[in-house]
Amino acid sequence: GNDPLVFSYLTIFLPNRRACKELQQAFLRAGSGKPMLLPKISPLGDDDEKFIFKVIGGKNYELPNLISPIQQRLILTRLIEKWQSHLEEKITVPQAAYLAIELASFLGEVEKEQLSFEDIEGIVPDDLSKHWQVTLNFLRILIEEWPKILADDQAVDIHTQRNIVLKMQAEYWQENAPEFP
Repeated sequence: GNDPLVFSYLTIFLPNRRACKELQQAFLRAGSGKPMLLPKISPLGDDDEKFIFKVIGGKNYELPNLISPIQQRLILTRLIEKWQSHLEEKITVPQAAYLAIELASFLGEVEKEQLSFEDIEGIVPDDLSKHWQVTLNFLRILIEEWPKILADDQAVDIHTQRNIVLKMQAEYWQENAPEFP
């Protein structure tokens, strides 16, 4: 309609800052240059965004210990160095660090999507099994070793903590609907 304040009452949550910027641009394009107040547009889950709240709606929630991304990479680097001890050609520390970054990224995607490694062994056809076994052996770092470390420290990574916080926020809003759409 013609009400320039119509969107100012809304809050829109999007997956990351990039999506927020894109939506802001879309609103401006759709407004054809007419002045308007945009809705509050907030990112949920940006890795650098400090969106992890300890208090939601005045209620204190206990969050598990957090293993920072840097700590995670260092631990994974150590695990890769330990894993490669049986290889003929040894991996250098910089190579192990690079692989740790890639493993952390892969793990982050699995955690963001709330998936598991439960059926990973059966995803590759038998004719590729020799190469897959090497890969699967490497992934045992994430499948077996990483969960043990988290359990020993009673900790979670940043993506798991994000999912916990988002679930708590959703539960809170189910019980206490916000005053804004």
